[in-house]
Amino acid sequence: MLVFLALPVRRYDWMQQMDPSVTAPPDAGSDNGAMFALLLLAAIVISQAALIATAKSRRERILGIVVVVVAIALWASRHWR
Repeated sequence: MLVFLALPVRRYDWMQQMDPSVTAPPDAGSDNGAMFALLLLAAIVISQAALIATAKSRRERILGIVVVVVAIALWASRHWR
């Protein structure tokens, strides 16, 4: 989930943070970043679902569900603006 925080949503967002008068160019590769983030989210959800299915205690299942919910919320907050 740290990858969601480390990678920018749009490649040139840092330009406007440095100088607000500069307009960022259109990001031609933004679809690749969104696809990577979606695949990363799918990998997190699938791995946690497998861990939930094999968990022996209720506490482990709840922790797995919390991880999935946090990952989806983090992805949605960054990609649905």
